[in-house]
This record gives sequence, C-alpha cells and structure tokens, in this order.
Amino acid sequence: MICLISLFSFILSLSAFAQNFEVSYKVPDKKPSRTVKVYLIISQSYAQDLAGEFQNWFKPPFLFCIDDPKLTGSVTFNQNTLGFPKAIKDIPKGRYKIQAFVRINEDYFIPGKAAGDQYSKMQRTTIDHSNELNKIECDKVVPLQQKQQKGRIVFNRFKSRKMSAFFKRDYHINYSVALPKDYDASKKYPVVVYNPGYTGTYKHVEYATHELDSRVHQCITVILDPNCYWGHSVYANSATNGPWCDVMVDEFLPYIDTNYGGAGPKHRYLTGVSSGGWSSLWLMIQRPEAFAGTWSYAPDPLDFKNFQLYDFYNQKDKDLYRKNDGTLKPMSTPLQGNQVLTYKSLGSFEHVLHAGGQLQSFGAVFSPCQPNGDPQPWFDPKTGIMHHDVITQWKGYDVCRIFPALWKEKHNDYKGKINLLVHQNDIFFLTHSVRAFEKVCKAANADVQFTYLPGSGHHIPKASTKSMFDRIAADWEARIAQ
Repeated sequence: MICLISLFSFILSLSAFAQNFEVSYKVPDKKPSRTVKVYLIISQSYAQDLAGEFQNWFKPPFLFCIDDPKLTGSVTFNQNTLGFPKAIKDIPKGRYKIQAFVRINEDYFIPGKAAGDQYSKMQRTTIDHSNELNKIECDKVVPLQQKQQKGRIVFNRFKSRKMSAFFKRDYHINYSVALPKDYDASKKYPVVVYNPGYTGTYKHVEYATHELDSRVHQCITVILDPNCYWGHSVYANSATNGPWCDVMVDEFLPYIDTNYGGAGPKHRYLTGVSSGGWSSLWLMIQRPEAFAGTWSYAPDPLDFKNFQLYDFYNQKDKDLYRKNDGTLKPMSTPLQGNQVLTYKSLGSFEHVLHAGGQLQSFGAVFSPCQPNGDPQPWFDPKTGIMHHDVITQWKGYDVCRIFPALWKEKHNDYKGKINLLVHQNDIFFLTHSVRAFEKVCKAANADVQFTYLPGSGHHIPKASTKSMFDRIAADWEARIAQ
C-alpha cells in the first residue's frame, strides 16, 4: 500500500509539470547531410521575431533544442529537453512569447534565418505548468536570396566553386554591394571590403556605409556574408569551414571587379571590427598582393597568450569557466544594466545551440577537423574543462606567432598597408592582444601602424576613418595622374 501511494505521489509530481510543446514541420524533400535540429524559444523580449534572441548574449531567452535524425516532422519539448538556462518545468509562471525554428540549412549560423529553414509565427503563451500540450506548427519557410536592388544597394548570391568542391555539393554565399553615388557601369571605382563582426551579415552594408567616412559613397562597398554553419568564418581557410580566404581573394573580389567595376587590388581596401577586425587583418597578412591596405578595428585575439584576459596556452589553467578562486571568468566589462558576459553563460547557451555561437566559431576556424566534419571540441561545454591538446594546434592562426616570419618573407608587400585601431579599454578585453602584437611588430621592425582610441568601446568611430579615406583618395588621384 505504501509503495502504491508513493507511486501515485510520483505520478502526480510529474503531472504538475506536464506542460509540453509539440512542434511540427514539413520534412524537406531532400535529406540534409546534417541532423535537423528543432528549437523552441520562450522569452519576454520585446522583439517581434525571436530569431534575434539566438544572439542575445546579455539577456538570453529560454532556449531548447531537440534533434530529429529520423525526420519525423514532429518533436515534443518536455521537462527533460535540453535547455538553457533552465528546464521548462523551472520557468517562472507568467506570460511569454514563444516561437519555434527548424534548422535545415547546412551553411548558416542562425536557425530560422537561412534559406530552407522553417519557423512558426511568434505567439503569446502562458507558462502555468498545467497538464497541457501546446501545439506549434512551423509553416513558414525562409526563401532563397534572389537578386534584389534597393536604390544603390544590391543583394545577391553567387556559387563558389571552391566551397562546392570542398563540401562536394553546391555552395552559395550571399553578398551585398553599395554602389557609389552617380554610379556609371562603364567606369572603375575603389572597392571597400567591409568585414562584419560576429552576428553581422551581408544585409548590414547600408549600416557599414553610415559607419564610415562620407567619401565611402565614392567607392563600391561590398560584404561577402562571413557566416557558415559553425558561426563566423573570419574568411580564414579552415579544415572545418572550408577555404574562405581563397574564396574571398580568388573568386569573390574578381567577381566584383568584373560585374560592378572594381578597380583591382591596388584600389581595394579592408576594414571591419571585432571578428571583422581579425578577418581584415588575416586577409591582409595572408594575401597582401590582393589589397592596398587594411584598417582593422578591435580584432579578436591576435595573441593566444592574451586571449582577452587569459593565456590559453597555460596548461595549468584547465577551466575556461572559472578562475582559481571559483569566480566566473568574464568576457566583457559590465554592460547593459551592469551585466557581465561570462565564458560559462556563453558556453552553456552554445551547448544547447550546438553550432553557430562565438566560442564554437573559434573552434571551427582554429581546431583540427574530426572525420565526421565537425571541429574537435576545445572545451567541455558542461564543465568548462579546456582541451589543451586541441588548443596547442591553434598556433597556425596565432597572429603574434606567425607574423614575424611573414614579415621577413613579404615585408615589401606589407609596407604602409597595415593599420590597427582599438579603444584604450576595449569592452571585450581585446586591447591586450593588440598591445602584444605591437611588441611583436616593434621587435621585427615591422611597418604596422597602431592607434589607441580614447576611452572605452568596441566599434568604429566614424571620425577615425578619415585617414583611411585620405589614403583611398590619394591612391585614386595618383591613378588618374598616371
């Protein structure tokens, strides 16, 4: 009798938290090579489209994920579903917005934003932990990017031969172009290659032109979407992501010159901030013959001994999440309501997201690739324990380590071309690695210009881009004078 009472009490305890969510979607006609993932976001955000919440670092939503390897077209989220930061049963009662997304596209980092992905309408729901099954239908499909022109802004996509060969299937990349004022298709123009930071996409080209000196409107400004399945490609050739550097230099930029009137390598300039700052510097040091200069802002770590505040080569430091005193390691200064982004909060969120987060982006570029095509994990997302055997293999992407030899070999190609800019106090602690790189450059007698912008920040101050466009104008005047 006691056992029956205990069993009955156990069943009652389960039913008290039996509010489940069944998400259905249309099974794609062609089976993707990657496992389809179904996501559920529950949030009190003011956003009208919860797909943006996948990048909300400081106020992340309740995020849940279920794999559907057998393509059943229907999954049920319950109290045992993998979630962040809490299980469904632990979400406080109240009114929420809710939306479901199905990740089908194999080449993009934001679920529900790539061609072929499916999503539901956003709706309001009450979390009351009642014995109720909520049904959600993902009846909307993200369309392919077709060529579209809005005034001087062009959005399009092109098929990359190199990426298609790497993945053994057709691979298309979206891009955008901001044409000059008074554009004449019969003329040539300087090209500004804008590299967005993490979460930035090809759609941000108009924002990019507002961020730069007004003379940008005399140039062609282009963005090749930097994003892939694992996150930001940083346009680096990678064992996991593919030959992004080669695609940019050997395919995309010649395509721009041919189709839009770019004036070629002697009038082609790089810029970008954060992951885009690292990208622009990486493209320059790898392929200096293809560019006339770079102005790289607040680049991601250039020195893995100064990876923000930490020495990633220090094998005694085994915990990515916590310091020796047990406190959480910060990734930022206090922001947005005095909140601090931590490695643990981001790593735990990405454990549910699986691929496409900032930490996963680093691994997909820097780490060796496993036989299944995924990057070797560089830390355990559950515990934060770092895999130093993997991290030691990152050295080929450590700019401070590789640049002295590159300078010795290619210094004539680099002279006068490399400019690094960062705030004196970068809010993501990126000033440290820039200063480390400055020491490396001084030791190598390398002609690299460093500018430390006053105060705190992590952006491109418009006034600071004047020197870049002075240089562009001078190069163009010299061309005309020839």
